[in-house]
Amino acid sequence: MLRLVLALFVGSFLTVLLGSAQSLDNRATLVIVDSRDPNLWDYGIKFFDETGKQVATMKRCQIVRLSMTPGPHSFKSNKDKKKLVSLNAVAGEKYFARAGIRMSIPAYMQFEFSLVSREEAESWASKCNLGASSLDAESPTSEHL
Repeated sequence: MLRLVLALFVGSFLTVLLGSAQSLDNRATLVIVDSRDPNLWDYGIKFFDETGKQVATMKRCQIVRLSMTPGPHSFKSNKDKKKLVSLNAVAGEKYFARAGIRMSIPAYMQFEFSLVSREEAESWASKCNLGASSLDAESPTSEHL
């Protein structure tokens, strides 16, 4: 009888464990890198989902990861709510965005929040002395949408 109860318990535990691992594989990730000059700007950037809910805050030289269900998603930033990043998330895919001030000539500052390639995300991460592997690391502050 004890063996039967133990077998049922272990079986249930494995089912829950495998189910949660599988659900993580069915999600997509948006990795947002800080594209501000780390020596000039020190302000927090807040990010909001399509419902207006704040989903993350990024401080200087941080990387934000947003875990998403498959399907359409859009995100805005508090610095320029006209800037919108929209994507149709595919399970298992990783998307990259940059957020920060862009200087143009003549001296004009503009906030940018846009999707970028992995290579561009890596270049911004390196300016903050974060290695390319930091784009793949799991973050304790990841949000699940």
